[in-house]
Amino acid sequence: MAHLREHLHAAVPSPSTDGGVAIVDLCNYLAKIDREYATQRYVDNDAPLLYIHIQIGKATCSAVIDCGATRNYISQDFMARARLGPRVRRKSQPTHVTLVDGHTQKSIDRCVDSVPVYFAPLASEAVSFDILDTKFDMILGMSWLQSEDHPVNFHRRTVHIRDRRGELVPCTVPLPHPSIGCHVVSAASIPQSIQRNDIEEMGIYFLHALPPGDQPKTDTSDPRIIELLDNYEDVFQAPAGVIPDRPICHGITLEDDAVPSRGCIYRMSEEELQVLRAQLDDLLAKSWIRPCCSPYSAPVLFVRKKNKDLRLCIDYRKLNAQTIKNVDLLPRIDDLLERLGGAKYFSKLDLKSDYHQIEIQPRDRYKTAFKTRYGHFEWIVMPSGLTNAPATFQAAMTTEFCDLLDRSVLIYLDDILVYSRSLDEHLEHLHAVLERLRIAKYKANLCHRNKGRHQLPYGELKPLPIPRALGLSIAMDVTGPFPRDRLGHDGILTVVDRLSKYARFLPCKYQAMAPELARLLHTDWFCSHGVPEDIVSDRDTRFMLAFWTTLVVEYGTSMKPSSARHPQTDGQTERAHQTTQMMLRTLIRPDQKDWVDRLLDIEFAYNTSVQPAIHVTPFELHHGGRKGRIFADILLPRAFDIDAACSPASTRKYKELLAKARTNMQKAQVRIQQQANRRHIPCPIRAGDLVWVASEEFALEHDVSRKLLPKWFGPWMVTSAAGDDLAGPSFIVEIPPHLTVHPIFHASKLAVYTPASAADFSGRRSQDPPSMDGHQEVDRVLTHRKHGNKPMQYKVTFKQCYPNDTRWISRADLKATTPLIFAHYEKQRLAKEAAQPAHPVRTSVRQLRPRS
Repeated sequence: MAHLREHLHAAVPSPSTDGGVAIVDLCNYLAKIDREYATQRYVDNDAPLLYIHIQIGKATCSAVIDCGATRNYISQDFMARARLGPRVRRKSQPTHVTLVDGHTQKSIDRCVDSVPVYFAPLASEAVSFDILDTKFDMILGMSWLQSEDHPVNFHRRTVHIRDRRGELVPCTVPLPHPSIGCHVVSAASIPQSIQRNDIEEMGIYFLHALPPGDQPKTDTSDPRIIELLDNYEDVFQAPAGVIPDRPICHGITLEDDAVPSRGCIYRMSEEELQVLRAQLDDLLAKSWIRPCCSPYSAPVLFVRKKNKDLRLCIDYRKLNAQTIKNVDLLPRIDDLLERLGGAKYFSKLDLKSDYHQIEIQPRDRYKTAFKTRYGHFEWIVMPSGLTNAPATFQAAMTTEFCDLLDRSVLIYLDDILVYSRSLDEHLEHLHAVLERLRIAKYKANLCHRNKGRHQLPYGELKPLPIPRALGLSIAMDVTGPFPRDRLGHDGILTVVDRLSKYARFLPCKYQAMAPELARLLHTDWFCSHGVPEDIVSDRDTRFMLAFWTTLVVEYGTSMKPSSARHPQTDGQTERAHQTTQMMLRTLIRPDQKDWVDRLLDIEFAYNTSVQPAIHVTPFELHHGGRKGRIFADILLPRAFDIDAACSPASTRKYKELLAKARTNMQKAQVRIQQQANRRHIPCPIRAGDLVWVASEEFALEHDVSRKLLPKWFGPWMVTSAAGDDLAGPSFIVEIPPHLTVHPIFHASKLAVYTPASAADFSGRRSQDPPSMDGHQEVDRVLTHRKHGNKPMQYKVTFKQCYPNDTRWISRADLKATTPLIFAHYEKQRLAKEAAQPAHPVRTSVRQLRPRS
């Protein structure tokens, strides 16, 4: 633009006319061009100037590429922002700036030499500038462009520069998109954004969340991942030596009236003194600290770790109180989590001795001094405990990975998370991150400290089908015990209609027998609401007895028992139990003797409250659309707006209400299913697989501690799924007959059996599966042997063990543990011996001589 102005001033065109009006005010015309150009700087792709993004220290700007300028120029404003004032020097002879028309504009007598300029995260150069009063922050002329490392394409408007690896990387500022900048946020963060009043315009779109499909497992033993980590073995070595030059260093800016802080030397035990001497020697050997004679001295103390080791701590509280706090904030956790949507592959890197990989500015090192009985030392690298240390480290990591942030990398302090949508893409992202760490000479831990779970639990949530009409399906359960009342009641039988959510809380005896519970259910539910088609309950022994099963068959209904220790199947009664107990706590007397008297009030309040699943009250839906009036409605007069019970309008309203309740219930089921399945994965177990069963599913024997039991029992074979769906989520397992447990287990209580290969642990006998009674179950007898007068021994194999894993056991042990196998083998052995021909008796050929 400067050249255009000079050209227009030097070659003034003849006055032209526009509709008979002459353009003669050239100064106003040039001012108009300046204004229009300033507003259209980034309007379209045909902008006349080319910009690149640069960084000096913590200051960034857009530098213009000017091939007509012989030198590099920096503005006064940007020089102040970049804090380059101390580096400005006066020239011995001023430089005269000559414009393209030959006129001299200014004389420049100030300059800045060898300023480290970052054109990309890994590309920096030392550039010298003349200070020019210009509206551009920076002008890069031919003194910078003439290098072969800066290829420029003015047609495509691109500029490249070579980084530390010698690769050409782009450094052009992308043009902004002409559309309005917008952000997609989660529903949880909308109220916070509205309260902060930082939303100018908001458009709301409701997005339907699709359930996740089958996702392949991430195999960390993939040879490509192992090869990649082996290639970057140097990245996982321990850091040592002088810290390389990096754009971010830690500075300590004190208040104006700050005085040097001093602390006393704390007394230490012999163990602490030994650890202190060893750590000081290690820090000195790594050149991370050095002796000093600073006026500052912070005390040193030790804190015991979880593993009983000692951690060296320096008390910088006095220094931190005098330090001006940095306004740089750490990234928000919720914003980071929103970036992970759609990613399936993750890798976490944790830097080793993270703070010690950042250098302290030389002018501030004396402020970090600490005193011990072995000397006075100051830090060369950044220690832990300084007030602005987290912000400095976050800024260093952000600068190093700025072009990868929110694309494939998330950084929170020393934790680097690499995320991708596919394994091939993840390998590329991981390679880029490790290469950055290698070039910048950052060191990472070989093994991260916080171990995650290997996988999510099996078994996705599969809700029961919604009943067609009211009263066709109920759920029931018994809760207690409570304080016994005068009639002996110490439990509550909860019965809930699964469609209307209408509940009855019936007092009962907690240890009541099956006939008593059946009589109570018949009197208080069947006689009032009808007999349902099915009843959902847990596997209480009273509901599994032959008496109860025979009774429900006579009623014409069926039982739907839940899986053992899986309350999600009977969630309605479990939720009703929690609500009842919560309300009882607030209503009963301190002696808890009147809880039975409060059950009717709680039942009425429960049934007249709007249920989120159906968006109406259970009373209204269960009683044909008639709303249950609360006590305030009874006391205060009100107009009746209810139609007659049998009128067509009342019937129509009830059908609409029932359809609305079913629709709302379906939406609630989908929402709950999506939320629950985020924490579960589809079950891979199928019929014929060998599985482990959680030991908590089995009853304990006498004087057996559950804490000393193995976590899993088995492995046993899955015979079939416990329903029509082959994928479960409950399965029938072939449990040995001597174990008294129901053979149906939910997938969350099972684990797939994966036998270990003999090559994994060569020379070691495979581990036998645990058994309930301490003895392995014999599979078959291979052979037998007998030595002299010793008892006969049998060579046997065991179930669920390798065929070549054999053992010799005695006759008594085999007969005591597996009498059928012993009898069968002995029968075959005796029959085989009987079928063999007898050996002929050898006769002597000698003649018998009479005894003389």
